[in-house]
Amino acid sequence: MTYTGSAVRVLPENLKPGMVAAIDVESVHGSVIVRANTVITTSLIKRIMVSGAMMVYVFSNPSEASKKVIMSRDAEHRREQLETELMSVIRDGIIRKEELIGMVNDAIGIAENMGSLYQYLQLLQDKNEYTYSHCISVSMLTTEFSKWMNLNKSEIEDMIVASSLHDIGKLTIDSDILEKPGKLTDDEYGAMKQHVEHGCELLELGKVSDTIKLAVAEHHERMDGMGYPNGKKWDNISEFGSMLAIVDVYDALISKRSYRDAMCPFVAMEIMHRDKFHHFRYSMLEKFIENIVYIYMGAHVELSDNRQGEIVYINHLDMLRPYVRVEGGTILNLQKIPNIKIAKVIY
Repeated sequence: MTYTGSAVRVLPENLKPGMVAAIDVESVHGSVIVRANTVITTSLIKRIMVSGAMMVYVFSNPSEASKKVIMSRDAEHRREQLETELMSVIRDGIIRKEELIGMVNDAIGIAENMGSLYQYLQLLQDKNEYTYSHCISVSMLTTEFSKWMNLNKSEIEDMIVASSLHDIGKLTIDSDILEKPGKLTDDEYGAMKQHVEHGCELLELGKVSDTIKLAVAEHHERMDGMGYPNGKKWDNISEFGSMLAIVDVYDALISKRSYRDAMCPFVAMEIMHRDKFHHFRYSMLEKFIENIVYIYMGAHVELSDNRQGEIVYINHLDMLRPYVRVEGGTILNLQKIPNIKIAKVIY
């Protein structure tokens, strides 16, 4: 795709993922290091910085259509990149942490500079293959969650790796079970649950830290002991495992599956909040919800009465019932209209 628009000069240190090169970027020696119409990523910024390039020309205001194309193509690229990485783990037992960390940080950077995180996640959910798209979504959300929880750089990187790999065991499960449109039989459900143990076995070969392995092992454990594979409870579940469990459930609910349509994010948050004392670590779930709602600021939504509007303010008294500006300019405080709720988030 060729992008159009006015070009502006940007110092290499001021580049951001998602910007688009307007002309070829040359090193101090005159060799081309980035071609025109290339979407800038974190790895390309590093390459430009060490090349000695003094200035980069980028398109200043890509159109909304261009932004959507950039995000859609990047989402597909990340899906393919993760597939390559997971296949490498299964085939050779090699886990390339730096590749996984760069992949997730690039995706987040492009999402933030080309639109928003929720728009990027919706594009991922439009992809036909669920497992890889789900792992990317979970890794992006987990990265943000880790920042909200004030984890340090090393811990955040461990969480990126764990969330990227958390469902690798599903690649060893029969696709007829994973993609079955109806309810699983007891035997099928038992086979599906084995993906956690299969994933942990693969991580043993890849020689990752115990912290990462534990998070993957515990992402289906629940506070009330009703999770799997070990039925752990409360403080027996690690901090990272608890965090990953929250994000895994949230993304699964808002994603289209073979047996149901995607759920509205606000409905998903409400369901999870209702189960806060049974399934999830309460303080973590509260932290997740009070931050995740803000990625939907400015989102276009459809209400349960079929009106459409834009989220213009997050209500601190009831964060799951924000203020919405509907057609005609009227602003509705959904906290005061209990019979109307957000039914769908529109791209």
